[in-house]
Amino acid sequence: MIADPSNLGNFMIADTQQARNLLMDLGDRADRFRFLIRDRDSKFTTAFDAVFVGADIRIIRTQSGRPARTPSRNASSAPCAGNASTTS
Repeated sequence: MIADPSNLGNFMIADTQQARNLLMDLGDRADRFRFLIRDRDSKFTTAFDAVFVGADIRIIRTQSGRPARTPSRNASSAPCAGNASTTS
């Protein structure tokens, strides 16, 4: 979905309201949550974070724009390829 810049404030308000709704839906179970892990996207405002911080939930931000690193496909398949060629 592409956000219309003139309507961006409404999206931010809606995200904050969704955070409040989540905590209300969780009710007493919200106490079980200690952390919220999220990326550094600008769609998450300080108001969004404040909803969770107010419930004593710590915000942990991941690196922006970078997925978690995974091993190279060649690094894991090379030993297998070597074994297959030696046993053939």
